[in-house]
Amino acid sequence: MEPNSQWAQLLKTHYFPECSFLEAKKGGRASWAWASLLEGRKIILHGALWKILNGRQAKLWTDYWIPSLHNGKLHLHLQASVDPNTRVETLFDWDSKTWNLTPIQASITDE
Repeated sequence: MEPNSQWAQLLKTHYFPECSFLEAKKGGRASWAWASLLEGRKIILHGALWKILNGRQAKLWTDYWIPSLHNGKLHLHLQASVDPNTRVETLFDWDSKTWNLTPIQASITDE
């Protein structure tokens, strides 16, 4: 809730400087407090979905963001090769305020 607080910045600097809390790994020298936070994160993520808003934070292929789909994420065709860091915002046409699935149509299943 307060990513700019002193304790949050300390944790970020020490444990996950190059990613978000949701992507952070435990590491070999994790404190008890850090390991406990990661266990709590598992519980949160079990039922959590991204709220898309502008789509700049949620990853198109790896994050859970589509409530109507099994596991909340897109399902790829077996032969599809995609960039796992592509963000949901790439599918939104801001001028018409509609989704544009054309760029990924060949990579996703009919579901």
